[in-house]
Order: sequence, then structure tokens, then C-alpha cells
Amino acid sequence: MTFLNPFVLIGLVAAGIPIAIHLLGKRRPRKVRFSAMAFLEEMRRQQFRRLRLRNVLLLLLRTLMIVLLVLAFARPTVRATLRAFGQRGESVVAVVLDDGPSMGYEGAAGRRLDWSRRQLSDLATLVGVNDWAVLLRTSRPDLVLPLNAETVENLKDVSYWSGDGMAALRHAAELLGRTDAANRELFVVTDLAGPPWANLKKLSWPARVAPYLIVPEKERTLNLSVDSLSTGGELIRAGRPLEIQAVLRNTGDAEVKDATIALWINDRRSQQKSVTVPAGGRLIAAFSTTLGATGWVTGRVEVSDDPLMQDNNRWFALFVPPDTRLLVVGEDTPARRNLVSIFSSREMNAPYVPVAASPANITQQAVERADVIILNEQMSLDERALGWVRDALRRGAGLLVIVGPETDLQNANRRILPLVTTEQFTGLRSTLGSDSVAYFGLDRRAVNPLVADLFVPGPSSQPRFADYVLMRSSQEATLASFTTGDPWAVMGAGRVGRGAILTSGLNPAWSDLALRGMVVPLLHRLVNHLARPVSLVPEYAPGPGGRRSLLQAGSRMELESPDGIRRALLPIGERTTTLVDLGMLTPPGCWRIWADERVADVFTVNLSPAESELRPMSLRAFQDATGLPPITRLGANPAARVAEARHGTELEIVLLLAALACLVAEMVVMRGIVTPSGEEE
Repeated sequence: MTFLNPFVLIGLVAAGIPIAIHLLGKRRPRKVRFSAMAFLEEMRRQQFRRLRLRNVLLLLLRTLMIVLLVLAFARPTVRATLRAFGQRGESVVAVVLDDGPSMGYEGAAGRRLDWSRRQLSDLATLVGVNDWAVLLRTSRPDLVLPLNAETVENLKDVSYWSGDGMAALRHAAELLGRTDAANRELFVVTDLAGPPWANLKKLSWPARVAPYLIVPEKERTLNLSVDSLSTGGELIRAGRPLEIQAVLRNTGDAEVKDATIALWINDRRSQQKSVTVPAGGRLIAAFSTTLGATGWVTGRVEVSDDPLMQDNNRWFALFVPPDTRLLVVGEDTPARRNLVSIFSSREMNAPYVPVAASPANITQQAVERADVIILNEQMSLDERALGWVRDALRRGAGLLVIVGPETDLQNANRRILPLVTTEQFTGLRSTLGSDSVAYFGLDRRAVNPLVADLFVPGPSSQPRFADYVLMRSSQEATLASFTTGDPWAVMGAGRVGRGAILTSGLNPAWSDLALRGMVVPLLHRLVNHLARPVSLVPEYAPGPGGRRSLLQAGSRMELESPDGIRRALLPIGERTTTLVDLGMLTPPGCWRIWADERVADVFTVNLSPAESELRPMSLRAFQDATGLPPITRLGANPAARVAEARHGTELEIVLLLAALACLVAEMVVMRGIVTPSGEEE
């Protein structure tokens, strides 16, 4: 027998009140003898014996009535179900179901989610008319569903977001704490793997909660997931090669052999290859393809079918611009006009769009649109223009610094060079002041592979330099050096962005570089290397939505999911850059944002790599992390074991009826003691 309200048993002390009153009432009065009453003595003795017997009976009835009332409020229960008397113990059941991606793993017993549904159907048979049973899912811990056959039947799809197991447990504890039922049971149905249980904390659980854990049988796992994708980081334009690198991970405990992995571009298979990944290992698979057109490109990397299908695809989206936009900053000189003419040609289907501006006439829009900013001799940008350049470099644009007679070296060292390099200018090397002008050449033996083939023997590749700027050192990548050993072309990466420096430019006063045939392909290569690279659009994880900034918006904006369903989008606030609320994002794939019936933005929703985790945490670790009482682990068909452990019958009503019977008996006994006139017999 178990008492559901054991603290009420303190009330048994009240059973001593009738005894105390009885003992105090036994005090004998002082005897006074007189002869007139002597003949009544015998009659008094007979009545006194009857009254004493009835008083003892009243004492027992009152004491028993108090004891029965206290025991009834303490709610005693017995394990067995006694159908002859008593009421069946009420049960409150809270089930926390892990419906995350790992539950889609298909093992020897089928999908883990399907196996869990069968166990939930078995548990649902225990729910009686007076019972209360609810189901909470980790993917939607705020949503309470009734535990019945219809709910279980509808649990067919695995969520792409594991959700918050801690929130689901907290909600279950709150629901169980609202009741004082005889049976308060918590069932956690999970494989104990993945993000739902990553941030567990101890909870304050209500008293008398019986926790159960329903876990599939442990087995060897086999799974290959696509964790991430990236591009090579070079300039990507139509007609140029695109490199996609996929990071594959084997999250199982068995080797994956000869798995097929394929690259899809715009819903067409582009390439495929076979890979082998050891258990717990990683592999980088590289694909190279050529993009045939500009605009939005969508695709995915797909792994052949394995027991866990949810992580076999990873989608990507990128925008291929139709041209490379250049901003040439400098005064209107022959050197600046030469630069503009160099980039007015078209090469390899990747046209350049140069825009020239003096330092005083730079606009923010021109800086933001530029893929490469070229500073030709002029370094005297005001603070506002310098801030625009700094922001552009942070967003991925490149900076090309070309020095000449108009270059302010001190200003360049202080404000320009730190953006893209750790080098500094230290002075000039010049022969123009001598009686006989000498010229410097380039050392063909000390050139970077990026430009090595441009320095072929011949007059067209041998520019003559009269002046150039000395640099402090050559710690960063030197593309080409003078015969003196000083660097001429330097590629750098500073605290803000990427850049390149030419220590002698196109000004005829310093060199005849502009007249050489190698200058056009050289500057094209530098610009292509520095230009804003095409990168994959940042991805979102399924589940709770996020917010996204749009550079272009319209009067009517819609969000289209991968399955073609559209819904309206409303901007948040009124700003130059429109911020929109994406809401719930599921399923994975490529999503499109339409603005006035044109595609304004494309982004991808992909499974978090953590969702591919198949290694379960231990039962002891789960219990310690949540602060639960000792957990009973259940397997298939759990209903029979749960029924045996329940409090079957509550004796509360039986005890209340017994207390009522004592009250009735007391009234009957009292009627025999007190006459209708109120006088004792």
C-alpha cells in the first residue's frame, strides 16, 4: 500500500482528542451520603454499567472515524486492481517523442520512427476513460497533442529539425505537476542521439513521477552525410569553371564503400563519382563544372541512398553576375585613361565594366557595386570615401593599388595599405636624376606561377622602369620582382580584405609599362584574382525561421518553398535594405523570394550537420543531466510492464464510506444515551 498524500498522516494525532476528552470526563465527584437516597444505590449501579459500555463504544467510534478520515485524505492505494471495491487509480501520462532526423534511420526493425509509433500505440491501450494522456514532440515542444490512435497514426513524417528536447521535458514536468493523480508517468521515446539532448539541464520534477525510457535496440549503423559545401574562392563568371567542394562524413560505426555522390546544377546531373569513407571519417569530394549562363544558379550534392535519407542532399545557390565591375579612382591623366581602355575589352565571355572617378567625385553607390577598386596614384580619399572602401572590402571586393608620381606615400602607409597588407612603403628608387638615365628590368626567375607565362623572352614582356617605390619587406606573396630583388607586384591580405600593389604603374614618367603587350593580360589576371568571388548563398537550418536582408524589394513580395508553395512576405521596418521575416522554414531545398513577379533572391535550407549524429548518449548520462528519478528502460510492447507497476486501486472512497458509517453508528449510540426530553436514562 502507498499513500499519495503521506503528509496528511500527521493528522492521525487528532485521533487522541476523543481519548483525551474521555479521560478528562472520568473525574469523580465528591460523595455526600444521606439516608433518603440509599434505596436508589442499586438502580444507579445498573445504569452506570450500561452508560460506561456505551461511552467506550462512542470513544472507539469517534477515534476510528478520525483515523479513517485522515487515511482517506492521505489517499492510500494498492498495486493490484480490486474490482470488488475501491476506484481504479487515475493516470496522467506525458509522452515526449523525439521526431528529429535521426529517427528516420532505417535499421533491422525498420524506421526508428515507425518502431516508436508501434510502442505508442501499445501505450495508448492503457489510457482509460478517467485518464489524461498527452504527446509532446521535440520539434514542437509547445504543442500538446492527445495520445490516442488518431494522433499516433498521423505521426508518419520525420521532422527536419530535432528541436529542443529540454523544452519538451520542461513542458512535460509542468503538465505533470498540475495533477495529483495516483499515477504520474513520463515516457521519453527516443534514440538518445542528436541535438535534442545536447543542452540538457536538471529540472525540478513533481513528486511520484515514474519515468520510462523507450529506446530501440542498439545496432551497427551505416550513414554517409553531406556536411558542407564551398566554392574555390576564385572569380566565377559564365564560361569559367566552377569548383564545388563537398565535405562528406561517415557518422556510422561501419565503413561506407563505393558510395555514389553526384553534383546537380539547375536540376541536371553534372558529374558523379564513387567514394569510400571509413567509420567516423571525413572526405572532401571536389567537382568542377562550367557555368553556361549568368544569373541565379541552384544545385545540390547528392549521396546515394543509405539507411538515413534525411542528410543525403545538400543544396546551394549562387548568383553569377554578367560582368566584372571596376571602379578606377584617380585624376584624369594618361595613366587613368590607359587603365580604362585596358578594361574596355572583353575576354572569355566575362566583360569588364570600368567606371572612372576622381577622389573628390566618388559616390557610395559606385563603391558598393564595384567588384574591384583600383586606386591609380591617388591615395587622398576623405574619411567618408575611405569608409565606403573599407565596407566594400569586408563584403568581398578587391583593392588594386598602383603607385606613380602623384602618390602620397605617407598617406598610403597610414590609411590605404593597412586595409590589404602588412607591408609599408619606405622610399623611391630612381635614376632620373643622374646624368645618364638607367632603367630597371624584371627578374623572370622570380615570378609567381599566376603570371609566370606572361614574362616570356621578347621585347613585349620586358618593360623598362625608371622609378619605383621601395617596400619595407617582402613577407607576403610577391608575384614579380625587379632585378634588384625589390618587389614590383605584391598580393596581400590585411585586416579588412584582399589587395594587390604595383610599385610602378602605367605613368609614362616612371616606365614604358603601358606600351608592353603583357600589361593587358597581367591586369586582367590581377583583377580576376581580386574580384568579388562568387560564393554560395548563406544557408538556413530547418525549423524556426530567421530574417533576411534584401538589396532589392518590390511592392509585392512572396516566399516560394522548394515544393512550389508561395506565401506573402512583409518587410520589417522601413530602411534602404529591406528586412523580411522568413517564418518557419521546412522542407530543405532552394527557396526563392519573388518581388513583383521577378526572382529577387534565392537561399537554401539545409539540415544541420549535428542532425546526422547517430551515437546515443548513455541512459545514466541522460538521467543525471535531467535530474529524473531512476528511469525504467522499456523495449517493445511496454504496456504490460507499465500496467504491473501502476497503483491499481485507490481506497479513498472506501475509507470515506467507513468514516460515514462510524458517524451513523455514533448517532445511533447517542440516541440510546439521551432521551427525547434531553435527559439521560
